[in-house]
Amino acid sequence: MGLWRVAPFIQNEQEFSLAFARRAA
Repeated sequence: MGLWRVAPFIQNEQEFSLAFARRAA
């Protein structure tokens, strides 16, 4: 997984959830 790549862009749990959902979609 490339979570470490988007981690710096995540500011909160909602942002993480949205980013993860978009990657999964």
